Amino acid sequence: MWKVEGNKLILKEYIGFSEEDIKENILDDIVSLEGLCKKNKKPFLVVGKSRFEKFTVPLKSEILSAIYAPIIIDNIEYGVVSVYNRKEGFGFRPYKHFDNFDLSSLRNITRRLGLALSRIYLYDKLKDEIEKLITLKKNHENLIKIQREHLDKLNSLHKISQAVRSTFDKNNAVKIMLMGLTSVRGLKFNRALYLERDRTRGILIPKIWVGPSDDENVEAIWKEANKRALKYGDIVQYLREEAIQLPSNNKLTQSVKNKIIVYKGQTILERAVTKKHIIHVVPQMIKLKNDELQYLYDIIKYDEFVIIPITGKWETKGVVIADNKFTGQEITSVDIEILRLFQDSIGLSIETIENYEELKDKTKSLEEQKNLIDFYRRFNENILQNLALAVIVIDRKGKILEWNKKAELFFDKSREQIVGESAEILKEKLGVDVINSIESIFFTREEMKMPKYIIYQGNEEKVFDIQLAPLWNRDLDVIEGVIVTFDDVTENYKMEKEIARREKLAAIGEMTARVAHEIKNPLTIIGGFVNRMMKKLDQPEKIKQYSHIIMDELSHLESIVSEILEFSRGSRIPTFEYIDINSMINEIILMYQDFLHQKGLELKFEKMFDKIDVKCDRSRIKQVLINLIKNAIEATNEKNYIYKNGY
Repeated sequence: MWKVEGNKLILKEYIGFSEEDIKENILDDIVSLEGLCKKNKKPFLVVGKSRFEKFTVPLKSEILSAIYAPIIIDNIEYGVVSVYNRKEGFGFRPYKHFDNFDLSSLRNITRRLGLALSRIYLYDKLKDEIEKLITLKKNHENLIKIQREHLDKLNSLHKISQAVRSTFDKNNAVKIMLMGLTSVRGLKFNRALYLERDRTRGILIPKIWVGPSDDENVEAIWKEANKRALKYGDIVQYLREEAIQLPSNNKLTQSVKNKIIVYKGQTILERAVTKKHIIHVVPQMIKLKNDELQYLYDIIKYDEFVIIPITGKWETKGVVIADNKFTGQEITSVDIEILRLFQDSIGLSIETIENYEELKDKTKSLEEQKNLIDFYRRFNENILQNLALAVIVIDRKGKILEWNKKAELFFDKSREQIVGESAEILKEKLGVDVINSIESIFFTREEMKMPKYIIYQGNEEKVFDIQLAPLWNRDLDVIEGVIVTFDDVTENYKMEKEIARREKLAAIGEMTARVAHEIKNPLTIIGGFVNRMMKKLDQPEKIKQYSHIIMDELSHLESIVSEILEFSRGSRIPTFEYIDINSMINEIILMYQDFLHQKGLELKFEKMFDKIDVKCDRSRIKQVLINLIKNAIEATNEKNYIYKNGY
């Protein structure tokens, strides 16, 4: 008989062969015929040893035939019965393998076995249920008793929470909490110590300890406390009024004054503070964790207590240590469950008080900041309104946000009329270009200056310096608008033009002295070639060549005169044309050959290219080259040479 355990079949019972005959006592339900029977939930017959070769066989001896049948209990596979190698004997058929009759017999046997096992299981289950019901009855009676106690403490907890929430003073809330833990009308602990958490230093600081000390008459103290408690009809009123009168410097509190408890690195305390778990310390724990709990035990002087973290929404505010030192009553699981509710309720109430105090301080600070902001806003508005520049601020939707006094005067519209209107109304006086430039600032994200921007107001011409700058929100890195500033510089513009005109006249006077120098060069060249012509009247070609040069120099003189006239009227626009620079240099060298001969100078002109066309102003380039060569002749000593590098 094979028992099903997961996807394995475990051999449980066998007969007809010895332990040495067993080759496998654990079979996989995939590679064995027994597993196939379990999987298909149907009995089957296998005849012929060749049919066993593909499967795992549990026996060492050769198997010729076998029958398999599943044991099913309440539609669950319990196991498989397998029968191997029929032996011939008295009353048996002469052949030695199983047949369908044997298979049918085994099927009936396993079915009856399944029913029998199902009844046994059912009987055992009923027996267990009866025993459970008897136990449940006893537990139920105990539970009713515990629940009554539980309900009383829950009611007390609700009242304690109400009393704590009724005050906005943190110190008073802590006293109410400790009185609620120790009062006979509360959770009935003997003593309760509150330790405040110092998160920065990782320590707990004792603040107040409520309860009798060892050297006091405990019974008398409790009797007096109970008498006072009975005077009040409402627990909430009792806790509130008694907490106000509760001294903060009683004997227990004095005994822990100036002491600190380190929780960082201490497994138990750190678990309570950082993980917010209630820790129930029993004598065995103190023995096992003596190194961690010894200091705490030296303060409490009792070997059973509970550490309750007072937790807000995000962090632990402090812990309460409560015990039953004088009554010796055990702290039960019910007490722990009540304390879990106490932990959350009181912790949130204390956090609310802290938040209220913080909010009150912040409200005061915000009021001071608001007053300061109002002062700065008025100060900034005064600066803005009194600026000598007109200032306009436009948002991303094209609406006007700000409009100062200068802008009011320029547009003859008040701030109240304009703020909130579309920037399109600026077109009338500033023109389309300024409006388009405002829109482009959102894309370029850079400042734009429009100096000397001319605006016509009727027949009068006005000149403005306009500047456009993005209004940045640096926190979001976005442009929220555009600041437009403009200043009327018409008078300055006219003054600058007048200064420029006078400087130009002064420059003309200075230039007149230089013109003589410029005219002298072509006149000297013309005079020299006239002398050459007189000497070579019999050479028509030379005369023709010299005549062309003279004509060019006369044209040069005419252009010099034209430039002088142009300068006096305004700058001349250059006239560009393509010329051969090398040919122009050759003409100028020819013009100065007499002067070179007179000084005994040699002018070397080396060319990289025979011809090079350049687009330029012919007269001005020629004047530059003449000045270069003339200056070189005048600056070079006799019997020397001038080197001219070509293009």
